Amino acid sequence: MASILMTTVSYDRDRGGGSVRLAYELACGLVSRGHQVSVVCEDVHGHRTECETVQGVTVLRYRLSTAARFPFRRHREHILATATIAKKYLRKPPQIVHGHSLFQYVALMREYGGGSHFCYTIHSPFSEELDIAWRAQGMTGRIKRLFGLPIIRRLELESLRGSGTLTALSNYTRDLISQEYGAGLSEKIEIIPGWTDMVHFKPMTTRDATVARKELGWPTDQRIFFVLRRLEARMGLDNLLRAIYLVRERGHHVRTFIGGTGTQLRHLLALRQNLGLEHDVTFMGFVPRDKLPLAYGACDASIVPTSHLECFGIIVLEAVACGRPVLVMPVGALPEVVRHFEPEWVARGTEPSSLADLLCAYLDGRLPSHRPEALRDILSERFSFERALDMYERVLLSRS
Repeated sequence: MASILMTTVSYDRDRGGGSVRLAYELACGLVSRGHQVSVVCEDVHGHRTECETVQGVTVLRYRLSTAARFPFRRHREHILATATIAKKYLRKPPQIVHGHSLFQYVALMREYGGGSHFCYTIHSPFSEELDIAWRAQGMTGRIKRLFGLPIIRRLELESLRGSGTLTALSNYTRDLISQEYGAGLSEKIEIIPGWTDMVHFKPMTTRDATVARKELGWPTDQRIFFVLRRLEARMGLDNLLRAIYLVRERGHHVRTFIGGTGTQLRHLLALRQNLGLEHDVTFMGFVPRDKLPLAYGACDASIVPTSHLECFGIIVLEAVACGRPVLVMPVGALPEVVRHFEPEWVARGTEPSSLADLLCAYLDGRLPSHRPEALRDILSERFSFERALDMYERVLLSRS
């Protein structure tokens, strides 16, 4: 049995993004194999409990002030708070530190350097994520980029160089690290693909799908696309709205439901109005995890319209596990993942017109279809949680 300390942005399976969900399930999986697992993260969702045990995992949450005089120095607060709470509750250094979030991981590298084995899972280059987000924030974003990006790059490089082992979810991510930080670092990376819960996400009968539509408040007499995305700049939702407009102009009547929250909601609502799509596109807001299988199962197809930096795409696996096709842009790791199920589910280009072409091809019945059982067989073979858990356990224990 090993003592493992993990870092993640937050620890809430229902409200976290892909990296949070994977860290959550990985922590639980390692506990089930007899390891002693702790997690340190920010109290993003207001749990207000500094230390608690969740399914055998010791969760340490710190809180930061809501206001920051110098936002580009926020990393210092995270690093200090992480080190403080770890020293408060952990009596001795962990054998293994496994990072899924940059600031917290750097804090623990500095605190336990030399005494623990360090492994960092690169869900995406954080500097690239912030660069895209800050570019959409006008003058404030330009200031953040000027002062913040050099800091983030230094921290990211520190985490990569200081890790004994590195993992990523896709070859695309490894290639990005090679471009940004050099081939020497990328050669340290082992690819461990993501997974999804095939018990929670599973196909529905036609009757159950109709019931699910009624529960969600969706029409039962129209074709429906479902999209689950954070409403942020790199998610391509502006291109999606323009594509839906083109689909309508070509004579198709389809409803699109978009789940998720984020900073771009006001912009997207204005664009929807300008395109006259108020009756075609609905923003659902936050969709709880227990409602996601209903949404995937009740839709005709799911769309992933990302325009930049998709380093894996857990939502692809969730939709496929529910037996639904996933129509994606040729961006990041999406083609790498989707090709295992159906290469023709990938758009030819990144313009709204290319996405519209793909959506129309689906609506016209010109794309290959696959039985849900066949899709789930591929999931079991290539994206199995047990297989990923075996790989993580081997990597984490290899030098502990």
